[in-house]
Amino acid sequence: MTSLGRVVEELRRASARFRNDIIVGVGGEQILLDGPSSDPLELFEQTPLEAKP
Repeated sequence: MTSLGRVVEELRRASARFRNDIIVGVGGEQILLDGPSSDPLELFEQTPLEAKP
């Protein structure tokens, strides 16, 4: 599991509301959640340079 995945699990246990599941792309992984004022917040973990094709 990626470090983003671990953070998402911890936030879910703390009752955070997510707008989607983790999306994986060439540049990394991202997920959106509702912030304190219901504004969207993006969590992003970049793919390490050595792992890019």
